[in-house]
Amino acid sequence: LCGILLTSAFGIQIFYQFTTNLISNLFLFILFVILAAFLLGAFHSSIISKKKAVGNFIGLSILTVLLSLSCTGSYIGSYLTQAASLHSILGPYLTLTGFVSAFVLPVAIILIFITWNPATPKQAHRLLLLNRITGFFILAYSLTFLSIADLIYGKHLLNREIFLVLWIIIFSFLGIYLIGKLKFTHDKETPSISVGRFFLAILTFSFTLYMVPGLLGAPLKEIGALVPPLYAQDFNLYTKDFGNHFDNYNEGMEYAKNSEKPVLLEFSGYGCAESRKMEASVWTYPRIKHLLDQEFVVIRLMVDDKTKLPKAEIISIDGKPTKITTFGEKWQALQQIKFGSESQPYQVILTPKGDPLSSAYGYSIDIKQYINFLNNGLNRFKQQLK
Repeated sequence: LCGILLTSAFGIQIFYQFTTNLISNLFLFILFVILAAFLLGAFHSSIISKKKAVGNFIGLSILTVLLSLSCTGSYIGSYLTQAASLHSILGPYLTLTGFVSAFVLPVAIILIFITWNPATPKQAHRLLLLNRITGFFILAYSLTFLSIADLIYGKHLLNREIFLVLWIIIFSFLGIYLIGKLKFTHDKETPSISVGRFFLAILTFSFTLYMVPGLLGAPLKEIGALVPPLYAQDFNLYTKDFGNHFDNYNEGMEYAKNSEKPVLLEFSGYGCAESRKMEASVWTYPRIKHLLDQEFVVIRLMVDDKTKLPKAEIISIDGKPTKITTFGEKWQALQQIKFGSESQPYQVILTPKGDPLSSAYGYSIDIKQYINFLNNGLNRFKQQLK
């Protein structure tokens, strides 16, 4: 109901706009850090030790639901856009209902276990362990909000290397905690660790080592949606970005005309986890990388880019004059006017004149499907040249 009211009042892009705002991302970062501190025992004496913690539970439940909503805002924005095209009210309602069932309810169930008063010392130990592990993960995830804000506003303060170093440190401490070599204030001494905890420690240290090559530019495909993208990497010994890549539509189309190559146009976003995952998992595949590097001109437009235009522009959208002040607004308007879409990722293959050679391609990490998408567009372009 709240989601319908919000989308009715502010539009279906309200969730996406929320996740790409500087203030909201900084606010969520602080909230996640506080929640992580709570789970790691910072407020144990005043909160966790109280048996009557109903008020705290309700407050933390509401907070977690809001945080869950914000974490998936970019996904919701895309899905609401597609759902609204089917039915203006019923589509978004069913979409938000499905979101609550898929995301919020599991979080609420976990929260119940975290705040539930254990009946036995053994249960208390297990719940305490769950609290600590969850706290480490939430602390790590809080950095994604700083990363999004940094990417959107182009400050380059939290580049990919720094982000990965912080994650490596956090998960190293988690592994040390799991093997019993790290204790928090209210933790009790454990003379031995269980087999399950031992194997969990192995997985944690393995994940930590998995991230190390990322410091040198490895794609890290499995966590590509969470860590900053490869173009936010300063030091890279692996594959560089495409030599024919542009982040400006006009410049890219001009280059395509001169080189007589088709254009792969992608509407993406710094805050779009789907775009980030797809670029890390698909664009780095050798055969696809070769096609993009040799046969296409790649234009990647960030619809949440907050860089100011040299001069504000007035664009007609749906017959209404709209003032455009940032490059992100300009690219978003281009996508809406030229292609009638507002969801990301959105990819289409064009001729150097701007005529479509393919239908739109959304989120998919199917390598074979994406190769077919590129080859079909390339073949149509070559046929037009004959």
